[in-house]
Amino acid sequence: MERKKQTSNAKDLRDIFLTGLKDIYWAEQSLTKKLPEIEAKAFDVRLKTAIKDHLAQLKKAFYSLTPGRQKGYLFYFNQAKQSRTREARIEKHYQQILDGKGLGEK
Repeated sequence: MERKKQTSNAKDLRDIFLTGLKDIYWAEQSLTKKLPEIEAKAFDVRLKTAIKDHLAQLKKAFYSLTPGRQKGYLFYFNQAKQSRTREARIEKHYQQILDGKGLGEK
């Protein structure tokens, strides 16, 4: 009986882990989705270039964060139920990511 309970707990933990990974992946995709959309709609070549450079900077800064900091941001962004809220959170913390700081750091 005890063995069956341990197996059930391990399965529950695995399910939680897989769900978390899916959430992280989705949040990461939403983080980098907005700037290319804006770039595509821009008419000015200088604006398009600036947006493309900005996106490259953001990706580089985000991936240079420690895995714990990345995960903290992704979980925080993903907790929002509405896409508008997620986008607002990303915009709010954009500079903090570029500065290499974690979610709660000043």
